Formats: sequence, structure tokens, C-alpha cells
Amino acid sequence: MAVSIIPLATLVPPTIANSEQIASQFTTFRSPASFPIRFSIQYPLDWTVDTSHQNYIIITNYQADGSRSLTPDQAIKTDISIDQKSLESIVQRSQGSHDESGSRVIRRGRINLGGRDGFRLWTTDSLFDFPDTITTYLRYTDTQTIVIVSFYTASNPTAVPLIQRIHGSFRLMTPQQ
Repeated sequence: MAVSIIPLATLVPPTIANSEQIASQFTTFRSPASFPIRFSIQYPLDWTVDTSHQNYIIITNYQADGSRSLTPDQAIKTDISIDQKSLESIVQRSQGSHDESGSRVIRRGRINLGGRDGFRLWTTDSLFDFPDTITTYLRYTDTQTIVIVSFYTASNPTAVPLIQRIHGSFRLMTPQQ
């Protein structure tokens, strides 16, 4: 009688998700009426939104209370707020090789998102918990700028595509929405 060996573990090749699967893995957050601006933004289903702060909203892939922990290089945190400066003044102050916190600027460029002029800044070498950031600045008024900043670690291979998708989904809403 032949004896067959059953492997204890079988490697399953990774599957590539199609656009419908990827879209179904995201949900849409709409800012509360109490927040200074009305907006929507998409984020992964298993992430957390914190609206407990008056002037900014936090979206993370971990729980602040530690109930869902990740290794530091897997963590991603996105803050959404309003800067009381014009888009032009923000672009002007970001022209150097380092930003205001001392992080090294590795990429920058103008963008248009949802019909709004903006600017995106990529930095590294931060002295904070997350060494890398992608920041999107969008004109809100002549004297106010929407700031979407995501903190991450470059060694996380999924961070940049996720962050770009989150930032790219931002839309201002009318007061009735």
C-alpha cells in the first residue's frame, strides 16, 4: 500500500484583486456637521476613524487603545485639518530641502483634486514615530488650506498605494450632503 505525504502547510500564491474587490474593501467617511468643513474621504474597511478632536480627524489602521496592534513599520496614520494659511504661503515655505520639522523633502508637486488646486509634499527622516509622510494641501479659501497628512514607514510596501488612494478620494461636500 502506497503512503502519501500530506504537507503540513501549503503555500498559496497571492491573488491580485480586481478593481471591484479593491473598491469593496473601502468605505466612505463623511465629516460630522460639527467639523469646520464638510468632506468625504474613503479608507479601508478595517481602519478606525477618530472624530473626538475639535479641529482634526484621524484615520488609522491601528487602535489607539492597543486592541489592534501592528508592528511600527505597518502603522499608518492620516490626519485631516484646516491650516489658517493660504495655499500659496504653504507652497512658498516648502521650497527648501527640509520642511519646518527638519524632515527631508524627497518629492513635491502641484496637483488638482476634486477640482481644487493643491500641492503634495513627500518627506522622510522625521524624528517622530513615523519617519515618512505624504502631505496633500488643498485650497479651501484664499486664507485657508485643507491639510491631509499621512504618517508611515517607507519599509511598509502597501503604505504608499493606500495613502495615495485615501488622499485621492477626498471631496468637499455641500452643506446639504
